[in-house]
Amino acid sequence: MREDPAERDLRIIGGALKRFGGEMSLSEVASQVSMTRMGGALKRLASLEEKGIVGRREVRQGVGRPMHIFFLTDRAETILQASYGKLLTEFIDYLERDGRRSVITDFISARYEVQAQAYSLKCSGLEGEELMKRIEGLREEDGYMPQLIKGVGCYELLQFNCPHTLRVPQVREACGMERKMLSCVTGMDVQVSHTIAENGKVCRFIFRPRSGDDSP
Repeated sequence: MREDPAERDLRIIGGALKRFGGEMSLSEVASQVSMTRMGGALKRLASLEEKGIVGRREVRQGVGRPMHIFFLTDRAETILQASYGKLLTEFIDYLERDGRRSVITDFISARYEVQAQAYSLKCSGLEGEELMKRIEGLREEDGYMPQLIKGVGCYELLQFNCPHTLRVPQVREACGMERKMLSCVTGMDVQVSHTIAENGKVCRFIFRPRSGDDSP
């Protein structure tokens, strides 16, 4: 499949800008993407600028023409994330066709193991509502767009963003691993009633105290 020129420019130039801290001069862009002529870099930057993907600002340095500094817009960040998701979907499809389905589930499992360890350290010594608010904050940091609701005898954690929206065949396994991770970290029974990956509008996790625990 031939890559769209605009997508290619965004991937190459956008990637260079992100690696360089978000802002670069024209000469820096040309150098980072291995263009020998700055005119070529400027043409590609101008095309991305017309699409609202790249912006520029002027920096004056004494006498002479001002220098232009290029940067990624918010729209670029959204498009880049979508392109990364597309690439990941294609990679997953390749593993499926190649008979290496276990690689996907092994990766997801390892990811949740690492996440469980990190969360456990950050939640150490916390209980009840304080613990659940910390979980909500950690999920926010990881981009899940969470909302915590305290119910009668339980907590509900709604997540309005989910990486499993790739709709991979292992999605049920991934959601189950996520549930087990949250249960392990909180020491509570966790149930899942809705998931975005299975065409819901939100992922809904219900946390209830285990037997003998009076919280929340």
